[in-house]
Amino acid sequence: METRQEILQTLFENRVFAATDCILAEILGYKSNSRTTIGRIKRGEYVSPETVETVWRKLCDELYIYENDAISVARSIRGGKELYDAICAAGDGSSEWCGTVLGAIITEDYHRLSSLDEAVVKNLKEMRLQEPDVYFGMLAYCYMLWKNISPYTQRGRKDLERQLNELNNMLSGLYPGNNRAYEGAKVCIRINLADEELTVFKLVYNLKLIIWNYADVAYYETMLRETGLLFDVGEVSYWITPGETFHDGCELWCFSVIETKSENRGAYIAMRLRAQSSSKESFKLVESYNFLFMIDEINGGYDIMQAYDIPTGRTEFALYSYNEDSRLLGLCFDGAPSCTFNLPELLHCIDLDHPTTKDEKVWANIIENTIDSKFCKFLLSAVNASTESNLEYLADYDLTNICIDRRSLTVTFINETMESCYSIPLDKYKFFNKLTPAEFASVVRYKDSGEFAICWNFIGQNVPLCEFEKQWERPLDGESH
Repeated sequence: METRQEILQTLFENRVFAATDCILAEILGYKSNSRTTIGRIKRGEYVSPETVETVWRKLCDELYIYENDAISVARSIRGGKELYDAICAAGDGSSEWCGTVLGAIITEDYHRLSSLDEAVVKNLKEMRLQEPDVYFGMLAYCYMLWKNISPYTQRGRKDLERQLNELNNMLSGLYPGNNRAYEGAKVCIRINLADEELTVFKLVYNLKLIIWNYADVAYYETMLRETGLLFDVGEVSYWITPGETFHDGCELWCFSVIETKSENRGAYIAMRLRAQSSSKESFKLVESYNFLFMIDEINGGYDIMQAYDIPTGRTEFALYSYNEDSRLLGLCFDGAPSCTFNLPELLHCIDLDHPTTKDEKVWANIIENTIDSKFCKFLLSAVNASTESNLEYLADYDLTNICIDRRSLTVTFINETMESCYSIPLDKYKFFNKLTPAEFASVVRYKDSGEFAICWNFIGQNVPLCEFEKQWERPLDGESH
């Protein structure tokens, strides 16, 4: 097992956190004449264990990174270098050759890798299976070496934008039809380009996620599980404006905790739901935000909330207060009772375990029997809004059954008036073989063409309904046609 000094040496040698030792020393809080510590570590010279521990702690604390991420990126960089050297040695070293081999590795087309050393291919297979985090980081750094990508060059962000978009286009070519991964990568690229303090560490980490998202059909669900955005979400709370009764057009807010390492008071995905019919108790997601609650130490220690509109990317700030006894959250935007987001100035958190008033008991019953069962669907729509997707999720369509047999996949769905059944051969798409009937799917519509499709958003796949064969269709209160 590698020592921390060896890990730090890899990170410092490859300028993972800053363009120069001087900049890194300043970030870590060292005086200019103390940057020799970084230089000694980088050169592999003796440094006391106490000093190594101090540098390690400073690195994690000042840059807000997890120890496992630092170790993973260091191993990804070493592995990426070895892989890139092996690819170049196995062929003519041309850009076209490197791209072909890297694409074959990503798609697991191992029969196209006969020119690579057998030990290299065997190691790749094992790492993909046992250590995917390091494996996809290796591929990310290998791509960076191939394209000569650096966040510190003087050529500016235009070159970087082109290089990152080339990666997304390359992956889209390898995995055609994965609209969710393509749009998600565009968002990730946009975030990277907007980061004025972009580093090699951030690039390796983010490009790893982009490649992983394309190459592993199970990764999107895994990623959402790990970040608390799906199924294993953080604590969920439900809010109404004080005195709001349940009726057609009334509103309910859902707050879902987002786990972060920052010292802020809490981060949430906040969704505004609106009742569509008081008789059916049907709700529709109308708006989604990220709420970040924090203390502004610079401006007098005020309690500040940042509201980020997920679909548009617009941001507003508000003063906030929370009374734990009354479970009331107050919001005040720029000294006014509301802002351009039209957020409520006061919200009351419903006590699901011990509802007191008659109205609160009604709300608690609706949440338990209606909202909880559909929460993941609302959350998926909120997350999807951030990707500028071409897919429109249809609240009026419910996919009621998926059946997979040895030859075909059959889906059944209903809207307000009809029930329909469609099937498609199982060998039509390779990813069908990895599906289970429990996999969450939904009926969507392409915004550009208006065509319907069946979408498995968690694994990034959607299939146009026109490729299915209609088995039957019937009115909900009538006979099949």
